[in-house]
Amino acid sequence: SGKYSNYFCKETCGKDLIVPIVAHKVKPLIHLCTAMYRRDIVIKAINTYPDLFKSPWLTCEDIQITTVLAASGNIAYLPEITLNYTVTPNTASNQQLPQTAFSFYYGIILLTKLLQKTYSIPSNDLVSFYRSSIQHLAKLMFNTREPKLRYKTKELINLCNTTISAQTKLYLAATTDRVLWNTTWQLKQLVKRLRKWH
Repeated sequence: SGKYSNYFCKETCGKDLIVPIVAHKVKPLIHLCTAMYRRDIVIKAINTYPDLFKSPWLTCEDIQITTVLAASGNIAYLPEITLNYTVTPNTASNQQLPQTAFSFYYGIILLTKLLQKTYSIPSNDLVSFYRSSIQHLAKLMFNTREPKLRYKTKELINLCNTTISAQTKLYLAATTDRVLWNTTWQLKQLVKRLRKWH
């Protein structure tokens, strides 16, 4: 139902799902732990596109596998519930530590850029994803208080060649020097504590 309803038909042309998967239109569109697929398709993809599977910076494997599967043929959908999914505080995608979360989402954005290039996906289809993901990354960078992650955030903004949100601009402005960064971070913590009391 809802935003997922457009994608779950009895059978869908896989190529029609490439952009929704790569652009993270719904998360996740396909849970690999409930998917059945031909092993030889994935082995062939690993040999054809080793960067998608063997790069040391990769932080996940499901997005590239589901994209490869979608590019290889039709996808059938069974409506039965076959998974009880639990999100715990310290999974890779739900990290409490901003440094670890930063690394995870940085890898997701790099992977998306590589998939965009591999499958010739127009930039317009990914504008919303890049904009919101970079904003989230900038927030994580701000909370780490690590200057090298600010540099990596700016590097990623240039790589994605997209306009950034006002909030991202604020995070970058607040981290131009150590004193300003520490002051604004402490102010943010104070505001959070005050909100808890009210």
